[in-house]
Amino acid sequence: KATKRMNNVIIGNEAGDADSIISALTLGYVTSYDTNSPPDNTFQVPIVSIPRAEMELRRDAALLLDMVGINVQKLLYIDDDIVTKQLLPSSSGSSDVLDSTITLVDHNRLRPMFSHLNSIVTEIV
Repeated sequence: KATKRMNNVIIGNEAGDADSIISALTLGYVTSYDTNSPPDNTFQVPIVSIPRAEMELRRDAALLLDMVGINVQKLLYIDDDIVTKQLLPSSSGSSDVLDSTITLVDHNRLRPMFSHLNSIVTEIV
């Protein structure tokens, strides 16, 4: 039997400040490489919680990420199509969302436009 791929979406607070962005990326990385956990089919998917165009306004975060070799253009942002249509759809009509969980970092609730996804929030860090 084929095992189903699960996504754990890791998202920081709405402000998209440096600590929130870096916390989501770091948790995704550490969780992906945790050798103490049994292997499973869950992919850790950190999302930058601001629109892609706003990243240029987050000079501190962009500089920190650049210093460690992370290209900010290759990150997933809250307004990217794959995020809005599959990972965090803005309506409850998507069946893909059933194969996802959400981890919140640097805040404790989803923004109102995603309140229909509250039932799949499994972790708050």
